[in-house]
Amino acid sequence: MKSMETQENKRTLSQNAKIHAMFGYLMLHQEDRDQLVYDITCKRTIHTSELSYTEAQSLIKTLQDLDPDKERKPSESEKTERSGNSKKIEELDKKRKGLIRSIFEWFKLQGKVVDMDYVKGVACRAAGVDDFNKISEGSLTRLYAEFCRKQRAREVMKNDDWDLCQN
Repeated sequence: MKSMETQENKRTLSQNAKIHAMFGYLMLHQEDRDQLVYDITCKRTIHTSELSYTEAQSLIKTLQDLDPDKERKPSESEKTERSGNSKKIEELDKKRKGLIRSIFEWFKLQGKVVDMDYVKGVACRAAGVDDFNKISEGSLTRLYAEFCRKQRAREVMKNDDWDLCQN
C-alpha cells in the first residue's frame, strides 16, 4: 500500500496535461520523451505517470526551455498545424516500429539474434539513408511490405521443404 505522502507528492492532472501538450507541441519522438523523463527522475523511470509533483515541474521547465518560440505565443493556425503534424508523426512512429518488428521477425525466422542498432542499420541500407528517422513514409511502407513478404516466402519454403522430406 502506498503511503499518504507518496500519493500527495504525485504529479497533478494539469501538470500531466501540460507535459503531454508540450511533448506534442515540440514534436518530440517517444525515445526523446522517455530520455527526458529518465534524466529528470535521476534514472528512476521513463513513465510520466510515475513523476512526483517536483519532477513534473522540473520537466515542464525543461520543456519550456526547449521551445524555440517560448517568447512568442503560437497562433491558432499554428496550433492546428502542429496538431496535424503530431498525428503525422505518430503515424510515422507506428510505421517505424512496424518495420523494426518485421525486420526482427525476419532475422528470428533465420535463427539469427540481432540488436536494435543492427536492425536499424539494415533498414537504413535498404532505404538508402544514413539515419533511421530520415526514412521516408513511402520507404517505410515499402520496406515493411518487403520484409513481411520475405517472412511469408520463408514460411512457404520451410513447409515445402518439409513436404519434400516426407515423400
